[in-house]
Amino acid sequence: MKNLTFSLLTACLAFGCTEDKGIDSDESGFNVGNGGNGNSESDSDSDADADADADADADADSAFVPVAIGIEFNGIWDEENNTLNDFVYPGELTESGEPMAASAHAVVTLATTAYFSAATEEEKEGEYCSWIAWFGGAVVGGEITEPTPYDMNAQEFDWEGGVGGSGVTVDVWSAWEGGLLISESSMDERCADWEGADYSMFHGMHYGVGFGDLSSYMTTEMEDTDWWDDEVHPYSNFTMYTAMNHPNEESAGGYDFVGYDFTRAQYVNIDETVCASFTDSDEEVCGAFMIEWADDTESTYYYAEGDLREDVGSRLAFVSGSAWWYEDFPNLDLTLMTAGFEWAD
Repeated sequence: MKNLTFSLLTACLAFGCTEDKGIDSDESGFNVGNGGNGNSESDSDSDADADADADADADADSAFVPVAIGIEFNGIWDEENNTLNDFVYPGELTESGEPMAASAHAVVTLATTAYFSAATEEEKEGEYCSWIAWFGGAVVGGEITEPTPYDMNAQEFDWEGGVGGSGVTVDVWSAWEGGLLISESSMDERCADWEGADYSMFHGMHYGVGFGDLSSYMTTEMEDTDWWDDEVHPYSNFTMYTAMNHPNEESAGGYDFVGYDFTRAQYVNIDETVCASFTDSDEEVCGAFMIEWADDTESTYYYAEGDLREDVGSRLAFVSGSAWWYEDFPNLDLTLMTAGFEWAD
């Protein structure tokens, strides 16, 4: 289902990805308790009045029935080394005022039908659940390996039909394959309200992400917005092609793995001199994404947009995805989502 909300913030601070990557559970089982410790809307709701809070609580107590899934990757793209790297939050955005290391990650969101017709953030409350997922090539001996570069089969999505490709193939600049490992402690409390759900079907979900020029659909849609600048935005925005398993009886394993233009991404300048260590290790990370304040109040910021035309072949920038399409469950076989991802002893 289509979602054209432009997000300027990553969810890392809200969900918690300031510790080094780790596996919460193996492939044999994954249980969701009575909620995690993350809620991406907690800050924005803090000033809501009592009646609105009561309504939101009532909605949260109702059954959660998701119908679609969206994925948004955040991390540093090192084109020369063909890697996806951890990053640093600038001190201006942390409570301590000090830079903070953060793991490269994907935000995975499940949403209900009502989510896509909601006009405000308040109306969306209770209509989705999200979690942080670590993107790894495999799990070997209990450790997550790096995502694997691969030759992605990328196509433009059939935005009119709402399923499959349009027949337009795409040459991506770079692509990586692996799986998404759920950080259990990051899961929204709302996730526990999906009755009978087994989240192990998303733990190790086969995932591919490829970077390429803005797709024709995204270009057309954004050119019609009030904020689009022909001199800037074609070179600071690109498409993240998202691959997940889709059932296909004619393919080996019963699924295909095509990357579609589901996610728009921003290409953001970084300051390589800003470094920080994870809260649970001495590993140092360098490269803080750069920001620009929207006004003198320093209450709203924008990413400092980079230029994709510069340093081609050795581009180094923070990239942040914003899902435009949440893939509908009827287009998927949820029992096949982890097929193709390797768990090795």
